[in-house]
Amino acid sequence: TATKASKLYMTFNLSSKNYAIPAEKIVEIVQLPALQVLEKLPDYIVGIMNLRGEIISILNMRKLLGLKQEKFSVENQVLIIHAYDKNIGIIVDSVNDVIQCHPELLEPLPYRTNESFITGIYKDSENTVALLDLDIIINNIKTIEVDEEEIQDQDYYFDNLFPTDTASQEKFKNRAKNLQKEIKTEDYKDNYYQNNFVSFSLNSEMF
Repeated sequence: TATKASKLYMTFNLSSKNYAIPAEKIVEIVQLPALQVLEKLPDYIVGIMNLRGEIISILNMRKLLGLKQEKFSVENQVLIIHAYDKNIGIIVDSVNDVIQCHPELLEPLPYRTNESFITGIYKDSENTVALLDLDIIINNIKTIEVDEEEIQDQDYYFDNLFPTDTASQEKFKNRAKNLQKEIKTEDYKDNYYQNNFVSFSLNSEMF
């Protein structure tokens, strides 16, 4: 029987737990910016982000995974993921490493859980991480179709999940403005998916 090939996964931290998703699905990683909120957003969407003219729904993974909600900070990051011909963002506490997962080291969940988005636990000599199934996540959520014009006059909204101090809120706003205006040429849009890569190191080699 042929051995299944190993796959690369990007690991990240959320509520002191380690999770991973296929590295090939990640378009880019950005620091959490200020978000805009519309009335029609479901509760698992924290807000929407304007990334170079593309409107992206930002998911609250703690809500989806049934984890205790904690306040966001300026240290949070957003993984922009491409699946089913669209981009979504997930907020994580921190991005860790890229690991090479060998299928024979994948174990089923050792307990019953509401975390239906987890396919199993990966364990090797250095890592114990829960692998997230992006297909199930995408198929079980409803993202919002919004165009750039619809939110251009919409102010940034800071609910009780965000810090209340002025310095942090200004930092979030500046990030949002910078992400919105970065490289918005037509050539960039035409080549966005073909030429956008995430770099990482594995076994002292750069990829």
